[in-house]
Amino acid sequence: MASIIEKIEDHYRICDNLKNEAELNYYHEDASWTDLEKVKIFFFKNPYLDKETNIYDIYIKDSEERVGCIFPITAIESEDVKSNYLKNYLFLAFKALIEKIDIVDASKVLVSEYYDDNLFILVLHKETLEKLDSEFCINNYIFSFASYGFYYLDDLNKLESFMVYKAYEIDYFDYSKKKLKIADSVYPIIEKEQYIHSLFSELLRTDTNLLSRFILLYQVIELEIGKEQQEKIKLALDDFNHNRIQVNDLKERIGEASKEKSNIQSLFDKYIIEKTIKDNFYSECTSLFNDVKFSYRDDWCSIFYSLRNNLVHSYSNYIANKEALSRTILAFEKVIINLIIKIHT
Repeated sequence: MASIIEKIEDHYRICDNLKNEAELNYYHEDASWTDLEKVKIFFFKNPYLDKETNIYDIYIKDSEERVGCIFPITAIESEDVKSNYLKNYLFLAFKALIEKIDIVDASKVLVSEYYDDNLFILVLHKETLEKLDSEFCINNYIFSFASYGFYYLDDLNKLESFMVYKAYEIDYFDYSKKKLKIADSVYPIIEKEQYIHSLFSELLRTDTNLLSRFILLYQVIELEIGKEQQEKIKLALDDFNHNRIQVNDLKERIGEASKEKSNIQSLFDKYIIEKTIKDNFYSECTSLFNDVKFSYRDDWCSIFYSLRNNLVHSYSNYIANKEALSRTILAFEKVIINLIIKIHT
């Protein structure tokens, strides 16, 4: 762990526990906030954004009061930042990142040289946060951040290589407003559902293979339709035990409960996906199917299920259409994120 020893003009002298020293450049004016106790700081990665100007104010739910902001590590070294509140956040992020450095290297003159370029820092003002969500837990918000392409880093010391997307894949994320509205969801406590948390905090950060990425995401569907199946069977058995149905009806209902497509339909009947997300998926997936001349039944649930069957059993038919496939899987990812938010909100 490193710490600041002193400020000398436009740089800070730092030192680690082994007494290694270095000087880090810092170009902003002195911040009025210097105490890390004023804020909560979290780290994310975003494969879609690569500019130092990708700075976004954070708002919780329907509140019009800014609770903080999220910005790339490169913003700390930008000389274009003008707002005083942002300078406070940048300095506290700079200070927090220094404290995360294990071994100081005198050859490095920027704090960003110790970390990956697509690292983003979320800084939240504690006092404001307390008013808006007194029981704030970052785990409850990771799905909302993932809907904007920000993937939570629960351990900053494990910075793996990150997937890289092309420009056409950024279209699904509207960053033009410079405001991100985040909403909490109930953190899955049941042990089996820890997979959902690890999916967005660990697995998706690094998986660049389109097929394996799809399979990882589809596991969320498998978990949820498993619950649908159990509920249907439970209701059928209850009806049978109370003599409301006959044995043949019981067999038929258990058989229906075992059909994956039927359970997918029940799932999306219960949790309504936002129209823009649903329409994007339909458009991208049908375009992909048309590219490979696959005949499909033209209803949303059938298309959803057909994508699963085609990628699992006939992936070789799609590898020549990488751009269309990549767009479709990104659209699928947004469906899964929106589903999780709907289920756990």
